[in-house]
Amino acid sequence: MPKTLVSADGGALSAISPPSSRAVRRVPSRVAPEVKPIVPFRDATFPELYAMKLSGDCLAPDLMDGDEVKFSSVEPPVVGDFCIFIMQPELVPRGGMQCIIKRMVMAPPPYVKLPFRENPQSEVHALVMAEQLNPRRQFMIKCEHLLAIHKFVGVQRRA
Repeated sequence: MPKTLVSADGGALSAISPPSSRAVRRVPSRVAPEVKPIVPFRDATFPELYAMKLSGDCLAPDLMDGDEVKFSSVEPPVVGDFCIFIMQPELVPRGGMQCIIKRMVMAPPPYVKLPFRENPQSEVHALVMAEQLNPRRQFMIKCEHLLAIHKFVGVQRRA
């Protein structure tokens, strides 16, 4: 039986079978009845593959509100990939979202391994740049604010 988690917004995160290729593919959801919430994400331990229900239309028309999106915690994301950016739980305002799904425009520097801590003596910050499609907007995220970045690998369209 697959491991199942619950996202910060209460949606189920289901572990799924690994994809046979790097291509995006549609895969069925498998949610176990004994789901135990782990809200918020507190450490960087994730199943290799998991799913979450998308809320919002900022990635339309590529990904739509209500779609079940799949992510890999082991495939390294590259510029141009849709990714889930998971924020450090202590930085999420009460009632806020810990996870955002955006397209990666600029990858973190190669020396960054998440979770990451900045050198307190440095005046330079490690950053990642993300974008949404609707409306088109780009923004920077400090790497020290991130718990993880995982690659989007598939979608199950809402009915």
